[in-house]
Amino acid sequence: ITLYQFHTGACSTIKTQWWYQDSINDFLKLSEIEKITTVARRLNEFGTSSEVTSNYYNYLKSREGEYFTKKLNSSGTHFNHAIEEYNVYINFKNKHFTPQKTDAEIAKMMPAVTQLLELSKSEIVGIPPDFSESSTSYIQSINKQVKELESKVAEETKFVNRYLSTKKAGRTNLFYVRTTTLYGIPVK
Repeated sequence: ITLYQFHTGACSTIKTQWWYQDSINDFLKLSEIEKITTVARRLNEFGTSSEVTSNYYNYLKSREGEYFTKKLNSSGTHFNHAIEEYNVYINFKNKHFTPQKTDAEIAKMMPAVTQLLELSKSEIVGIPPDFSESSTSYIQSINKQVKELESKVAEETKFVNRYLSTKKAGRTNLFYVRTTTLYGIPVK
């Protein structure tokens, strides 16, 4: 039954009984944002001609916007934490891994950054890119930055693995880049 049919008293001509309980049970199993989104979609589909339904539709759209904004902010927060952790690692690497940490502690540094990046990406999934004017560019920007940092993290993960697989006596040599001439002669 549409809103117009309800207000005019013109009920549907379909005489079969509908079994609503299964639809209600399915609706109750949805997450809060899925409930808001589906109700807003149905209201928009069947019309918001009355002031009450129009106000309720606007309320649902604002709740939906708040939810997606929180997800975007959470994604940005996780990304910022990933950058902080990455910078801690880089500072530690620049000091040639001093003060001393155990191999297990060093091995955990890059996976922690990767986990934060995954959290950042997971927050953005499911957000419609057009829910606000600025969301599209923000989502593209954060995805680009996450990919850039992921490539740096992958490179540093290789270094950490090489560092941990090297005997302790030869580890300091890994911090120095050796440049050679075209003929393979080391440059001093």
